[in-house]
Amino acid sequence: MVAASSGRRAPKLGTWKPNMGFPMMMMSLGPADGICQMGGCVFGGWLPAKMKSADMFVGHTRTAFGLKP
Repeated sequence: MVAASSGRRAPKLGTWKPNMGFPMMMMSLGPADGICQMGGCVFGGWLPAKMKSADMFVGHTRTAFGLKP
């Protein structure tokens, strides 16, 4: 956007590749409910809520970036 408004060409964006073997998405729906998609499977209930509420995946994200959990 800034490049376009200043008359310059925007840099070409790279292709994003996940570092995990399969895509995963989780959403908390409160303290006792949630929904999760792992690969082609979707499930809900208390298990996704428990998985996400432990540390909101902060530890996993820090590890993925090479930082201490």
